[in-house]
Amino acid sequence: MSLNLQSDLFSQEIVTEKNGELLVSSLVIAENVQNSHETVMRLIKENITELREFGTVEFTDLKSENSNGGRPIKITHLNENQSMLIMSFMRNNEIVKRFKVNLVKAFSLMKQKLSQSNFNIPQTFSEALLLASKQAEQIELQEKLLLEQKPKVEFFEAVTNSKTAFDMAKVAKVLDKNIGRNKLFEFLREKKVLQKDNIPFQTFIDRGYFRVIESKYTKPDGSTNISLKTLVYQKGVNYINKLLEREGE
Repeated sequence: MSLNLQSDLFSQEIVTEKNGELLVSSLVIAENVQNSHETVMRLIKENITELREFGTVEFTDLKSENSNGGRPIKITHLNENQSMLIMSFMRNNEIVKRFKVNLVKAFSLMKQKLSQSNFNIPQTFSEALLLASKQAEQIELQEKLLLEQKPKVEFFEAVTNSKTAFDMAKVAKVLDKNIGRNKLFEFLREKKVLQKDNIPFQTFIDRGYFRVIESKYTKPDGSTNISLKTLVYQKGVNYINKLLEREGE
């Protein structure tokens, strides 16, 4: 069964090809999520460290006839992984959800176009059969890829809308990687994200991944003690998820 990649795309060209790389501009993202370009650029800069884990992010000047005196504005272009990541940081509404779908379709369509442009026109019946077989294999691989990506999309949806921080037990449940709370603590200690007492190193707190809170509890003898508890923000959940994927957890 073939994918209907061309249906329901927005009127403008979403994905472009530059030097063999497929990219989407910050202007296109802003227009399609119906938000200001300034807001989209701010979100990109706030998450620049995470975005650069998937490739370079360069900012260029674009002359704008709409700005005062035609002053240039800063724009950037994101690759497929980067654009999917930045979309996961946006608050969901119908417009944003629709564009996420269209963005996936646009990248798939452009890959298909580039792949087809390299095909030679078959000259014999046997060559035509071979070409049809290869196309069927590509479609099957694309459908398999979409199915493999579905759990990742559901994961991002689960945390994107939350402004709160999760305890480690909740993080383990959301990640659904067959790893429990204690094993997750152990894994993060091994990766030098957490210290021996399960408190994050300061660099990861500064990145906005974690929050440490004080919790009071009463001992059997009636005395009161204070313990520290590590909570994880959505950016931290995303970071932990990537660490686990690299380890094949």
